[in-house]
Amino acid sequence: MRLTTNEKALIGAYMERASQVPQNEKIPLFCDHTLRYLNVELKRLQRSKFTINSITSSLSLLVRYAWQVRGLGPDVFSISHCTADFIRDWLNYEITEHKISAATRNLRLSHLRCYVVFVSEFCFKACSIYLSLKQIPKMKVIQQEKTLLTEGNISSMLKAVITTEKGKRNALILLILYECAMRASELTALKVKDVINIDGKSRLNVMGKGKRQRYTPIKEETAEMLKAYIRIFHESSSPDTPLFYSIRKEKPVALTVKTVETIVNQAAELAREHDPTIPKRVHPHAFRRSKATALYQKGTPIEIVSSFIGHSSTETTKIYTTPSEEQLRKAMEKCDFPDEWKNAKANYTEDDLKKKIVACGLTP
Repeated sequence: MRLTTNEKALIGAYMERASQVPQNEKIPLFCDHTLRYLNVELKRLQRSKFTINSITSSLSLLVRYAWQVRGLGPDVFSISHCTADFIRDWLNYEITEHKISAATRNLRLSHLRCYVVFVSEFCFKACSIYLSLKQIPKMKVIQQEKTLLTEGNISSMLKAVITTEKGKRNALILLILYECAMRASELTALKVKDVINIDGKSRLNVMGKGKRQRYTPIKEETAEMLKAYIRIFHESSSPDTPLFYSIRKEKPVALTVKTVETIVNQAAELAREHDPTIPKRVHPHAFRRSKATALYQKGTPIEIVSSFIGHSSTETTKIYTTPSEEQLRKAMEKCDFPDEWKNAKANYTEDDLKKKIVACGLTP
């Protein structure tokens, strides 16, 4: 079992405190610390609301399984019930009944482990529960080829939606998703004041994962489209108004990620009539991945690509970078055969070759 630095520290603390913990230490109910974990600890760690929602879903599903399948209500189900066998049964139940993927199964397990580590701060015996959960291996995930969009696909989608005023807004959303390699959540968080122009050069102030701020430059043509959009849709807006919004109760409210997904899907469906090369399933993240891949394939160093899309590590960026055929060809040319190999002549006669073929059980 391979242990991380944090896990080694956890075991070290376990060994130091083992003799000091009273044998009658109270084992908390599973739900005793969930509220504090979700509403305080995860926010302290600056987890995004999407991550918090995902963790909430995982823990809720486990509590529901314990109650409805194993007969352990919230007033009975405790951390001590979360043995390796119990959690294996739960994960298998999720796969069988809810048809979750291997990746989702691994995520559920990871969420539970992190919560148990948090509980161990209040109940020392939870450390042993965590170590037992560590024995559960992750399922192998078959990596599927990620959807990539060409610049031609992007152009087709822009042309398909730009026919109305609202369509122009949607086209601008698609353009910024691609040009700035932006996450949908980052786009929906943009405000009017985040469009910045300094010395005639425009950029967007983007707040990424983990509250990491970055300034993303935009092309002059895109900047002009943004100015026109702001003149039409933000004539009297305050700087804190969401850049892309819908009207609810006569007030502008930021678009949701779900709405952005709908805009992308509708654009892809419309454009596919004239451009059948557009993939059947297009997600907003495909724009980000496609831009990062395009930059890399055009020779941009991976460190710059990583900084541009807001990754804290180039290791994460490598997932996005698929070498082009031209890059592979150049790599092969660098490994070309030496001239003396190319000019070398075979020492075999035709009869020798025929004998070798016959020796292999074949007919020359």
